[in-house]
Amino acid sequence: MTARTNRSKADQDPSTSMPPLLDAHCRYIGEWTATKLRWGLTAD
Repeated sequence: MTARTNRSKADQDPSTSMPPLLDAHCRYIGEWTATKLRWGLTAD
């Protein structure tokens, strides 16, 4: 993901913002989920 793409998504979650490359979707969701679990954050 480029810095520009990352900035454009701000603090959106995967339900509203996904990386433009389809091949990156699974990794993105996995890392997003792992970060939520690591920091004890909620997810819906």
